[in-house]
Amino acid sequence: MEMNSPLHKYINIFDDVLPDQILNGFLKYAKSLEFTPAKVVGESKQKVDETVRKTLWYSMNDINCKSLTQVHWRNFLLSFFMRYIFEYKKNFKIDENFNVIDIQILKYVNHGHYVFHVDDGYNTPRRLSMIFMLNDEYDGGDIVFKHPETNKETVIKKNKNRLIIWPSNFLYPHSVKKVTNGERYSVVAWAL
Repeated sequence: MEMNSPLHKYINIFDDVLPDQILNGFLKYAKSLEFTPAKVVGESKQKVDETVRKTLWYSMNDINCKSLTQVHWRNFLLSFFMRYIFEYKKNFKIDENFNVIDIQILKYVNHGHYVFHVDDGYNTPRRLSMIFMLNDEYDGGDIVFKHPETNKETVIKKNKNRLIIWPSNFLYPHSVKKVTNGERYSVVAWAL
């Protein structure tokens, strides 16, 4: 992976972030969930548009959830993401505080993809974006960043147990290429 633009240094990749036993337990939990088609957030309303985003999703944000298993995994993920936000801040000597505001489990199947987009917007104010890759037994599905001036693309290859953190702003348009075989599971989160 070639990341030689000055912007690329703010894309941090952490590998082997969880012990295999915990990762496998969470992946088993994720595979048991009932996913629904993910919506695209636009200037007006949220809607499903599979030409832009063909993804299934499950929200981990229900704090009134009656499933103790979900409460456990939600709390675990909050702690996990906050720990790596701390590492990210340390890497760049950032004094600001961040709070995780949204956690979603995503499932890409049947040519699932997401076109180039940025995560921060009027309806979705976000400062840090995170993707945690749960598995790598699929084809396609790579994350691609596009330089905002040159349009040069940087592909981040799939690797299970990999966490990627970057600024959510307009300088970091990214996409998920089509999954051509298998099922891609990941957890996405944002901080404000």
